[in-house]
This record gives sequence, C-alpha cells and structure tokens, in this order.
Amino acid sequence: MANPPGELEFPSKVSVFFDGQVDLVDFLFIRTAFSANGRNVSGNFDTTDAAFRNDELSFTFHYPMWSQFHFFSVFVGQFEAIGTDVFLKKYFGTDAISSKLLQNRVYPNGIPLYSAPGLGAAYHVKFRAPLAAALGFSMPSATNASAMNAYVRLAGVSTMTSFDIALGMFTRSNPASIGIQGGATFIVGSPYGQSLFLQAGVKNFPTAGTFDMNNIYVVLEPRFVISNLNFDLTFFALPRDEIDYDNLLFVSFANQRSENGPLLGAAGIGLSLYNQNFFIGNLKSKLGLAVVGGLDNGIGAVVSPAADYTMADHMHAQISPFLGINLQNGVISMMLSIDPLNKTKIANPPQTDIVSSIRLHFGYLVHY
Repeated sequence: MANPPGELEFPSKVSVFFDGQVDLVDFLFIRTAFSANGRNVSGNFDTTDAAFRNDELSFTFHYPMWSQFHFFSVFVGQFEAIGTDVFLKKYFGTDAISSKLLQNRVYPNGIPLYSAPGLGAAYHVKFRAPLAAALGFSMPSATNASAMNAYVRLAGVSTMTSFDIALGMFTRSNPASIGIQGGATFIVGSPYGQSLFLQAGVKNFPTAGTFDMNNIYVVLEPRFVISNLNFDLTFFALPRDEIDYDNLLFVSFANQRSENGPLLGAAGIGLSLYNQNFFIGNLKSKLGLAVVGGLDNGIGAVVSPAADYTMADHMHAQISPFLGINLQNGVISMMLSIDPLNKTKIANPPQTDIVSSIRLHFGYLVHY
C-alpha cells in the first residue's frame, strides 16, 4: 500500500493468493491458482471492491511409457509461466530459485519474463535423466493483442546447476504480424551457498519493424553466504507493461505509469542482506534489509532518451527492512519501505515527495 502524494496516512489493502494441486486419480490432477487484490478497506470492509484474477486452472493427464513420463494438459490462465519457478518445482521438486529482491506480494513463484495468458494445451515429457521438454500453445483472451502464442521448452537440473529455457512465437491480428518471444533461467552453484542466478528474456520481438529496448528482461544476481548472512547483489531491467509489477515489494517504483496508462518498467541495482537463521523465541525467522536504486522508466529511456528526458526525475532509492517469521505451516511477513528520491508526477516539474513513497506490508503465506 502507498500513500497519496504529500499525505501521511496508511490505507489498508488486502490481497489473497491461492495455489494448489489436487490428484483426482492416479493419472489425472487439477492445478489452480488465483489472486484477489482489494482496494482501500479502511473503515469500509463490507463494500470494498476487489480485482479477481484467475492465474491458472489446468487439468493434466499423465502416464508412463518407454521409461518416460508423459503429461498432456489443457488450461486457462497463465500456465507454467516462463520465468517463474513453477516448471522446475512441478517436474523436479526443486526449491524456489527466483530473485528474492523481485518478490511478488501475491504470487510467490516469481514474475513471468513475459505474460501470455489464455486458453490452451501443452504436452510435456520427463525423461529418466533429470530433463524435461514441453510443447504448447494458447489463444489469448479478447483483451490481449496477440492472436496465438506457441512455444517449445527444455529444462533440467543437476547437483550444481538448474536451467529452464523457452522459445515462443506469437501472431497478431491487428495489425497482422508475427513475432518472437522467449526466456531463459539459469542458476549455477549451490542454492544454499555461493551461486550465480541469471534470467534473460524478450517479449514482442518483431520479425519486421523496430524493436523496443524496453521489452528486454534481464536479471543478473550473484549470491554469497558468509556464516549465517546472505548477500544478493541484483542487476535488473524489467520490461514495460507487465501487470505483475503492481505487486513487487522491494522494487515498487516499477509500477509507475505514464500519462497514457501503461507501466513504465524499471532498471537498476539492488543489494539484499538477510539472515535466514534468526530466531524470535523458538520461531525460526528471516531478518533482512533490501536497498534498491534505479529508474522507473526502464533501460530504453537511458539507451535512447527523449529530447526532454531528465534522468533525475525518474531516479529512486528504495530502502526496505523486512522480517519473516515461520509459524505453523506458513510464514508471517512484514516490511516497511521508503524512497527518499521519490518524485510525484503530478507536479510539473516533478517535486520530491518522500511521504507518498512510504509503504507497509503485512502478510501470511501458508504451505500445505
């Protein structure tokens, strides 16, 4: 939640996320994920509007054949989104590897490298070796400009390496065009020690015409562990107009919007320091601090700035202490953040507005 420009008040915003899987019989399971984002509920609990989103509803039939496991799925929504941890978790049982700095408030599996929700089908095969391949397509909703998305995917794990690579093609009906989009995720090293995490992707790459630099997604994150203290140094460039940025905790300035409405993306560098073995009484907890500096209008504005572009008006420095407490089957999370460089876009020229950058977060994520 954030404050209106120049006013110090803390409206309450309730968000809910659910992600689960049910095995109906030995060869069929259903997976569903949805989220709901409420608006300000302060003193108005009975009439508060909320935005409901169906993240995924899928039915998967699976069977063994020729020493391999085969999966056929039909789905609605964002199925095994490229860039998230879902694919590796689902087929290899790995732990989360996504960047903690880009943690999403209502979707703990990471943010997609590009968004391509819709109605579709997919075929997967998991080999005896720790490798899996997939082929899928989807027909986006009427609100999406694309007419069809298709992709191929390959993923694998080993003791010191995990990777997930996808390449897709999309068609557009208005205007008629064909383009390429894809992404790759790598982690080299121990997930519990020193490692290097890399994500890179591109969306809406046209086979003809001009490519917008703001459609590039890059995250490079070396991770270090000294005793019980973790250090993650994150370099990031987030593309424009991705709805998931609305819920980023530590890079909340990525949800700045232009006058015409679309999200502007973000580019910058961040440092996360945290202790995952901190105890409050007998409750294991995580205590840390995230410091992020960057621009709220993406890397494209720096590479090809407009004539009237002023970098200082788009700079941010978000400081966020946070605490996570393990309780029962879940984690209670708390965070306070402030951006001393934040500027309100209402004034012309933009004026420094620290008060409206103050954000509080409180949540509880349950695992079953």
